[in-house]
Amino acid sequence: MCLLSPLSEKECKFGLAEALRFGILNDKKLYIKIKENDLNYFRKRSKYIIYKCIKNREKIIKKMCQKNVNYVNILNFGNVIGNAIKSVFNQTSNFENYKNKYNIYGIYYELKILNEINKINMLLFIDIEQIMIKYNLNYKLNTNFLNYYTKDIITFLQKTYCSNENNNKIPIIHLTDINKIKPDIIIDVPLSIFCKVLSPIASISMCSNFISSNIYYNSQKRKIININNSNFLFIKNVGNKSETIRAIYTSCMSIQNVVLKNVNLCFDVVLFIKILKDLKFSISLKKKAKKKAKKMGEKKAKKMGEKKAKKMGEKKAKKMGEKKAKKMGEKKAKKMGEKIYDKIYDKIYDKIYDKIYDKMCDECEECENSVSISGNVDKNDSNFLFKHFIFQDQIIFNVYNSGTVCRLLLPLLCLYICKQNLKAKKENKKLIKFIILKGNEQMESVRIISPLVNVIKKSFKYIKIIYLKKKNYLPIQISVKREKLKNYDIFLSNNIFINNSASSQFGSSM
Repeated sequence: MCLLSPLSEKECKFGLAEALRFGILNDKKLYIKIKENDLNYFRKRSKYIIYKCIKNREKIIKKMCQKNVNYVNILNFGNVIGNAIKSVFNQTSNFENYKNKYNIYGIYYELKILNEINKINMLLFIDIEQIMIKYNLNYKLNTNFLNYYTKDIITFLQKTYCSNENNNKIPIIHLTDINKIKPDIIIDVPLSIFCKVLSPIASISMCSNFISSNIYYNSQKRKIININNSNFLFIKNVGNKSETIRAIYTSCMSIQNVVLKNVNLCFDVVLFIKILKDLKFSISLKKKAKKKAKKMGEKKAKKMGEKKAKKMGEKKAKKMGEKKAKKMGEKKAKKMGEKIYDKIYDKIYDKIYDKIYDKMCDECEECENSVSISGNVDKNDSNFLFKHFIFQDQIIFNVYNSGTVCRLLLPLLCLYICKQNLKAKKENKKLIKFIILKGNEQMESVRIISPLVNVIKKSFKYIKIIYLKKKNYLPIQISVKREKLKNYDIFLSNNIFINNSASSQFGSSM
């Protein structure tokens, strides 16, 4: 890369992908800077990108050398799948436009795998994916390509990383959050998970293999639950995603602090939380630590185990001791009785301990996911309703395939842009010119949104909504009309007719 000549877009994106990689691994400030800016900002600051990449590389090497850890492992983040994809590209001439971008593919798919095995949360994964979309980084491989070449990618991984010892497992970086890597650095992931993530159609029955090898692990005090013959995944606490989103919504539109427990973190719920966070709503996902469950399980198991084991152990030991005492002398019988007691006590204790330990851990797992919300309604300033706003000229939200998120979010965005414009004018800050709401192909051609848009146009006096592609469907552009905004008549609460034949959520959202 020549520093004296201006960078081409391809070079700039390659450098940005590297900067994003180091931001995820080691530099939260750099990650936030990438998230908050655009390609033009970094194109003018190419030396800054190179400097940051070099500095972060040095920091990782220094940090790992102090801990006597192989830094090469960390610098390999994204290279495991990246190199496998590169090897396939090198064998084909049909995919010239994909070449030299394998590093960003590797980062995306390794993050997707970490999300699949619950090492990083979906919120973080979606956040990073949104950055990749924003910079147009071509992070995702074509579905046809994957359907055709997944086998070659898996074969490369198997030949390169699998041996008889690690039993078809691939080592990747054990990342848990931005700038947070587990002390063990590497986590071995079953090859079946790679297959499932790369080509779900080709690996429908991989689920049971994953559960048996990851969730139920073998140890001295735990038994493997044999579910290898089952192709069904049993999920506890399945909730209604629509109800979960409504609970989060109403909690955000309050003045109180709310904690929602046992939250069903399906994609729609996580996406809704992410968009609210982007709108500066104070909301966070929390996971109850498994260590806590372990400690609680151990304490209870020890107490109850000792009591039960003592009673049962004494009875059994007494009976067996008495029988043997008849045959032997008293001294020998006493010794034998003690040995038998210890043997039986240990056996019973282990059995009871395992039972209680498993039960306690399961109970703690059930309430593991919780959402902490600090209501975003400002009780001291009813004119502006919200406590926090984004002050930028445009916002783009992707709802992917989530009709629920799209429908429940749309009126909120209309209210938000009006309130933001009033606040921005008062404080002499940036007004939002428009908000774009887009989705995937299905949302943009099949899932109708016009009944809700029609109602919004009648209810929100200052709101202007334009269909950007196909009439009646996403993407849409929301903006404020040029006439002077007045706080008291933003929303006109007249009697209105809502056609909810396509979805009952049109009514709910209003």
